[in-house]
Amino acid sequence: MTNDTKRQKRSDRKPLILNFFEHAGPSQMKPGIFAHPKDESTTYKDIEYWIKLAKLAERGKINSLFIGDTLSPYDVYEGPESVKNTAINAVQFPTNE
Repeated sequence: MTNDTKRQKRSDRKPLILNFFEHAGPSQMKPGIFAHPKDESTTYKDIEYWIKLAKLAERGKINSLFIGDTLSPYDVYEGPESVKNTAINAVQFPTNE
């Protein structure tokens, strides 16, 4: 196999697309992370946190950064009536306050 053939095969490969997912709130999928000495999850309300995350993604050649949020309560546990208790106790939403 010649070098030209190897180059051709590499160029036929599909690009690897990498994405970041971050939740717009503290500790959505990382319970206990607050105990880590380098944890910054409590600074999610500061623009500097998001700028630092965007720069990290850019440095790592990440294709996109998706910032998710939970804008409504889940109503599957104990049916739609469970939404009332969720709202009264401000348990689940909005998660970014």
